[in-house]
Amino acid sequence: MLIEQRPSDDSEVSALVVDHQVELQARDGGPEGQAIMVDPAARYLVVVTGGSAVACGALLPVDVDAAEVTGLYVRPAYRGRGLGRRMLAALEDLAAARGHRVVRFRETSGRWQESSRLYESAGYRPIPSYGPSVHTQLSLCYEKLVIDPEAIA
Repeated sequence: MLIEQRPSDDSEVSALVVDHQVELQARDGGPEGQAIMVDPAARYLVVVTGGSAVACGALLPVDVDAAEVTGLYVRPAYRGRGLGRRMLAALEDLAAARGHRVVRFRETSGRWQESSRLYESAGYRPIPSYGPSVHTQLSLCYEKLVIDPEAIA
């Protein structure tokens, strides 16, 4: 297993993002024909095993201090192997390397309890909704300090 950074126009990143969105739509509903796009402002990491990308995650800068994990996805056949946890740790390392003190996560579906358990067990704490999720009742938001400000001083 290898975790590597890929550009936003990578074909395997695109395929994983599409699969993630299709699964979300099937599970939670949503408008048919919705545009599914990779965010060129995000930094993408993929888990490669057996020569294929089987999981991805994106880190989107929010501001100088914070970045948001978006689109953490593991193909169904590869779940239960700790890949999501490893991807999350790699995204936190990437955020810290880029100078972000805080990593945030925004869950906009109350039905994704596995995601919430993963984030809570990784040390994330619940925070008030932010950004586009402020007015969404099913929004759950979390954050974790990845660079201790006292360690920098």
